[in-house]
Amino acid sequence: MNEKELKRRGWFKDERNFEQSFFRRHSQKEEPTLQTLAQKVKTKRQVYQQQNPETIFQKLLDIHKIS
Repeated sequence: MNEKELKRRGWFKDERNFEQSFFRRHSQKEEPTLQTLAQKVKTKRQVYQQQNPETIFQKLLDIHKIS
């Protein structure tokens, strides 16, 4: 690949520019916090319960039958 192609893709031959572009590209993605992860799980659970209400009820019945 030539330098023009590398620059187009965001990679540079110069080490300093490479590091700056690399960190700029990867620092934009922020780590998910525990709260956001918990919120995602909560919404997924709500969606699942809305789509499959009878299966959850059946699982509860099965649990009580076992014990």
